[in-house]
Amino acid sequence: MRIAILVTAMLVLFWPLFGCMSAEEYEAEADRVAYGIIERARAAADQNEDANFRINTDRGERLRDTLIVARSLDNEPGPRERLALEGSMVKVDLGSALEIAARNSREFQTEKERLYSAALNFSSAHRNFESRWFGLQSVNGDANGDGSDGTNFSLAENGSLGFTRVLATGGALSLSIGDNITRFLSNPASTVARTFATLSLSIPFLRGAGRKIAYENVTQAERSVVYAVRTYERFKRVFGVTVMSQYMRLLRDQQTTDNELGNYQRRQVTAEENRALGEAGRLSRTDVERANNAELSAENRWIIATQNLQNSMDRFKITLGLPTDVKLVIEKGDLKRISDTGVDPEFIGEESAMVKAIWSRLDLAVTHGRAIDSLRRVVIARDALRAGLDLNVGANFNSNDFGETRFKLDPIGNADYNLGFDLDLPFDRVNERNSYRQSLIDYDAALRNYEAQEDNVKLTVRTGMRALYQAAETYRIQIRSLEVSQTNVDATSLLKDAGQGTTNDLLDAQNDLIAAQNAVTNALIAFKIARIELLRDMGVLVVTSTGIDEDLTRAQLIEED
Repeated sequence: MRIAILVTAMLVLFWPLFGCMSAEEYEAEADRVAYGIIERARAAADQNEDANFRINTDRGERLRDTLIVARSLDNEPGPRERLALEGSMVKVDLGSALEIAARNSREFQTEKERLYSAALNFSSAHRNFESRWFGLQSVNGDANGDGSDGTNFSLAENGSLGFTRVLATGGALSLSIGDNITRFLSNPASTVARTFATLSLSIPFLRGAGRKIAYENVTQAERSVVYAVRTYERFKRVFGVTVMSQYMRLLRDQQTTDNELGNYQRRQVTAEENRALGEAGRLSRTDVERANNAELSAENRWIIATQNLQNSMDRFKITLGLPTDVKLVIEKGDLKRISDTGVDPEFIGEESAMVKAIWSRLDLAVTHGRAIDSLRRVVIARDALRAGLDLNVGANFNSNDFGETRFKLDPIGNADYNLGFDLDLPFDRVNERNSYRQSLIDYDAALRNYEAQEDNVKLTVRTGMRALYQAAETYRIQIRSLEVSQTNVDATSLLKDAGQGTTNDLLDAQNDLIAAQNAVTNALIAFKIARIELLRDMGVLVVTSTGIDEDLTRAQLIEED
């Protein structure tokens, strides 16, 4: 009975831990394990610690849920409730755009979940090589009629405790101990009891032997988490550039709208002056109508610019994960702050930029890692061609019937021992041969894929640097063109007021001015976007939840190649 008492005590002791955990507790345990795996993988991937990484965003943290009724499976809101609350407004600036996107973007959430899932997969793969304990206890009552005048009653108890373990070097180990007791209640003195213990060990010596072979699934799962970390960090940089680029284009569209409004207002003044001069007989009807047409054209350009701005804002709301019917207000002063940072295309040379990219691009590191994985699979496929030779050791201990007074095993008189070898000669290895040959092909393909991506990274960097220089030169030219256009407008206005200029001259000058104003803004934004895209393509751009970290990015640039 001692083993029965032991098994029962173990089950009672660990029942709260293994049998009474709620779904929420299981969820919390999975989070604790997965987040720990991710942090270790971040260190292996040479990435900074991210203690704030979480896949579940609290409802209170999502800006969207303060603007619109949150969905609920239990109480699905109606169509009208799905519209943004009246008066809902979101203010966005250069510093908050990415922070809003990180908390609300559906795409961002999906990428975080992919990383989390990779950690769960590693946890499952690693669990297969841990000791898997089990404890079983059962009690059964039985009543059998003897067909005459009596019924036999019996009570049976069975219990076992043990573990199984797959060895990281190959093979498996298992141990189980337990007892079976049957008491016949119609005859209390009659009890049949037996205890047992079973031990088995299997160790491969040829095929499947060694940690590199047997532990491959865990090795691959661990490397997959590292790849997932790098992929996630690469996504953050690409997504960060997408958000910042869209925001800067919004600033450009806002400035273009303001420029078109200013142009429309200037055309209104010119048209009013021409109409007054026409009524006084000092200007021809043709010049008056030309000014009127220019006013209408300017109004139409302003309306089109306004609609383009609104469309761009709606698309930006989708990127941020916000409802499109909410009002979005951007910080106009950001354009001046961007302009004040200047235009400097000479911050790094082409060769240094390519070296940085090859060293720092996380997606290139993932492709390189997958090529190494392919080489390991060649080794595993080659191992499968070998003969199999396994050592099997086993022992079964059973007690004689000992009543119910004591726990007894007889390792000499009532035990079975076995020791043997299983040899599997490699006579039929067609499938293994084909798998091996395919693994060699896959390895060559992985190397070519890495080489192709490396060349594409160089191409992207070289193209990005050309785009940066072009944007800088375009900005320089457009600044000069703006100065000339403004001087020309001032001069033609004075000449017209003095009666020496024509309406055509003034309208042409105003057309040149609005075109130059818009071109300057376009060139400035094009340069800033080209710069952050180049930093992204070099792999040195550091993106946090609050935006691009210029200090850390600059530190990455000045590090030794």
